[in-house]
Amino acid sequence: MPAKPLTQAEKKWLADLQSVLDACPSDRLGAYTVGDHDVGFFDRKVCKAWLVANPRAELDVGEELRASGADLKASIRFPFNVDSRSG
Repeated sequence: MPAKPLTQAEKKWLADLQSVLDACPSDRLGAYTVGDHDVGFFDRKVCKAWLVANPRAELDVGEELRASGADLKASIRFPFNVDSRSG
């Protein structure tokens, strides 16, 4: 059974959310989720420098961000689960 189309209220909410995200005043912020309601933030520049220095670390994202010092200890909470997918 296919999903129902978005309602007008859902479309407006998504457009408003996109406008807020587009207004981000920073080019260093990165975001991640582990598949729950929270999206965490990190410093992409710090993380990238650490990954260059530690190319074989092979850590999970949370461990990597803590080890690199890139974790900003900031998050936002969605009113629904944010699934973690790759591919």
